[in-house]
Amino acid sequence: MALLESCAFLAGIIFEIPSSAFADLLGRKKTVLLGWLISGISYIFIGASNSLFGLVVGMLFVGIGGAFVSGADTALIYDFLKKYDHEDYYPKLNVLGNFFYRFSMIFAIYAGGYLSTLNLGLNYIFRGTFQLFSLIPILLLVEVPFVREKLSYSSYIAQLKRGFVYITQNSYMQDIIIYYSLIASITWSCLYYFNNSFANDVGFSPQGQSFVFSLIYVITTTALFCLLNYTNFVKNTKLVLYVFPFMLLVALLPGFVATKLSAFFMLVGVILAGGARFSVLDGLLNKLLESKDRATTLSTINMGVNVLFIILMLVGGQIQNYFSTKEMFSLMGLIVLFVVLPFTHRIVIKHKI
Repeated sequence: MALLESCAFLAGIIFEIPSSAFADLLGRKKTVLLGWLISGISYIFIGASNSLFGLVVGMLFVGIGGAFVSGADTALIYDFLKKYDHEDYYPKLNVLGNFFYRFSMIFAIYAGGYLSTLNLGLNYIFRGTFQLFSLIPILLLVEVPFVREKLSYSSYIAQLKRGFVYITQNSYMQDIIIYYSLIASITWSCLYYFNNSFANDVGFSPQGQSFVFSLIYVITTTALFCLLNYTNFVKNTKLVLYVFPFMLLVALLPGFVATKLSAFFMLVGVILAGGARFSVLDGLLNKLLESKDRATTLSTINMGVNVLFIILMLVGGQIQNYFSTKEMFSLMGLIVLFVVLPFTHRIVIKHKI
């Protein structure tokens, strides 16, 4: 399964930057619409085909659809806020969206369990159908005009080059992007795959996992909502940079000795860090980017995140074959301890944050 997920992300990587260069030239809203359309149809195809071939092909196109959305959705929202000098609202707006997303996830957990008893393909069909319904509110979004070139082959190639050049323009930008990529790849691999396997390995039944993850979503989403709306946490860059590695270190390193009780609190830490990455680190990163190249630059960064994600998934798959996800959690904890945390300290000292 880890190999299949990696293949889907590999397809996303191939289309990641080309699709977002397209977004910066033709428009973010159109690109997001196209991405959601491709993904929605792909999920329905997976559920309807009910075969290995359908699953493989469908997941590849899900990755392609995700590549069109990646970068373009953030650029669409952030540039709207920037036009009205409300960039600081981005973390709050993101966590509000995450609030609704998490509670819909709770509903999906229980509904998915019931649908699986009827037909495994129904989960994919329902997911694809709801993604197609989401095209309606996307159509109502307002895209802020920004300076862009006329779409042509030469402008497309130039946009691709700018995406790569922009992320290397100064050492601070480079360091923040590396930091972001490390945190994002670890948290995303956990949210996307390892968390459920970890819960299973420590002894939670499928029914128990439904309850546990629902409770964790309520706790983490509420905590993040309060943190961003009632404190000045995001204004302290030094604190923000240190919080993520310390949170992941505590949540991941004890994996190999985890019990059901400790696993619950470890999952709270991982999911909280994963949610905060989208709300807090995305806001920090976007402040460094220019509107004209935002989608392309974000996708260039996301491509790096996806490469690290695939490496973690492939390594994790092998570890799961011989040991369990508990050991994979500890391995990621060691990566945080010996790579992410020292690099974070280096950023703070080097750039006098």
